[in-house]
Amino acid sequence: MDINNSIVYQKADQFAIRVVKAYKYLAEEKKEYVLSKELLRSGTSIQLSVISNRLIVYISTTKLNQFLAFYLE
Repeated sequence: MDINNSIVYQKADQFAIRVVKAYKYLAEEKKEYVLSKELLRSGTSIQLSVISNRLIVYISTTKLNQFLAFYLE
């Protein structure tokens, strides 16, 4: 499964883009720096978690396949 076709990835990506836009608005227009930085940090961590989890699953599956190929040959 391609990660870019995952609905969860697409939703997290769209959310991260909206968070960055909200951060820019709060920081530039409203001069709210503390809240905007926390919003940016927590809002974009969702996308990072999705990517990290997909990477862990991919690596685990690849290692398992290599292990099985080595011992079953």
